[in-house]
Amino acid sequence: MLTFGESLLTSKPAPSTAPDALLADGCTAQLQAVGGAEMNTAVALARTGCSAGWVSVLPHGPLGDLVARVARDAGVDVGGVQRTAGDLGTLHVVDTGDGPRPHYQRRQSAFCREVHGATFDWDALLSGREWLVLTGITPLLGDGPADAWRGAIRAAARRGVRVAVDLNHRPALGDFDSLWKIVEA
Repeated sequence: MLTFGESLLTSKPAPSTAPDALLADGCTAQLQAVGGAEMNTAVALARTGCSAGWVSVLPHGPLGDLVARVARDAGVDVGGVQRTAGDLGTLHVVDTGDGPRPHYQRRQSAFCREVHGATFDWDALLSGREWLVLTGITPLLGDGPADAWRGAIRAAARRGVRVAVDLNHRPALGDFDSLWKIVEA
C-alpha cells in the first residue's frame, strides 16, 4: 500500500500542568504531533503489519527530519519522500472565543510549493504495490499537488494498482463541488 500527501506539524492546547502564572495571558501549553491524513493511514496500516509506504515532499532540516523519523519509526517506507528547501505545513488548534478551530498554514509549505506533475516517478513508486491511497485534500492544495495526484492515479491504472480515495473534504480548501469534479474525472 502506498499513500501520497502532505504531512503537518500539529499543535493543540494541552491540559495545563504548569501554574497559570508561568504563562503570559492568552497563552496555553501545547501538545505537538506529526500528522496528515495520508501519513496517518500509512502509519496505522504499518502498525497492523501491512507493508506501507508514504510519498511526499518534506523540507530539509529538523522539522522535515522529525516527520520522516516518525513515519520510519512506525514502520512506514519513506523511500519515496523527497527533500527540498522550504517550510513544513502546520495545523494549530486555536480558540478565539467561539471554541477550538483548526488554523492551517500550508500554502507556503515545501509540499505545496514544490510538488508538480513530474515530481515523482509513479511507475517506480507503485511497483509491487497493490493499493494507492489518496485523499481529497491533496488536489485542493494547488495546481502542482493536483497534477501529481492525477499522475499517481494514471500510473496506478497503467500498473493495475487499486486506488482508494478518502474524500476527507476540507471546506477551507474549496467547496465540495470543486473537489467532486476533480475526483469524478
